[in-house]
Amino acid sequence: LKEGGMLLPNKASLFLSGIEDAKYKNDKIHFWDNVYGFNMSVVKPAAMFEPLVDTVDPQQIATSTVKLWEVDLLTAKKEDMQVNSGFNLTALRNDYVHAVCLHFDVAFTQGHKPLFLSTSPRERWTHWRQTVMYLH
Repeated sequence: LKEGGMLLPNKASLFLSGIEDAKYKNDKIHFWDNVYGFNMSVVKPAAMFEPLVDTVDPQQIATSTVKLWEVDLLTAKKEDMQVNSGFNLTALRNDYVHAVCLHFDVAFTQGHKPLFLSTSPRERWTHWRQTVMYLH
């Protein structure tokens, strides 16, 4: 970056929460147990392994949300771009947690008026949506 240059966005954070998602898991993951009468369960591990980009209903969030990673993109070094974080989630209700949901927030703080964009399920929908990873 050129001295005095701007980087947009200049700050980023990554968040994780646990979600209840029995309907999707039954429809799309357990579907492989009986595909028109055929046992195709050999496909299930691949279906479980692949992250899903989708819109998560805020009512599905069953745990606290934790910040996994935060970076100032203007000053970040290569090693700062690695996400390696332990976490603890707290249940918000008596429910199952079928998956974890990742979302990011970014900030544009170098302009005249700071702007913030969140891809949280609790915020206005964006085309980035959220990333869902199913648990075994």
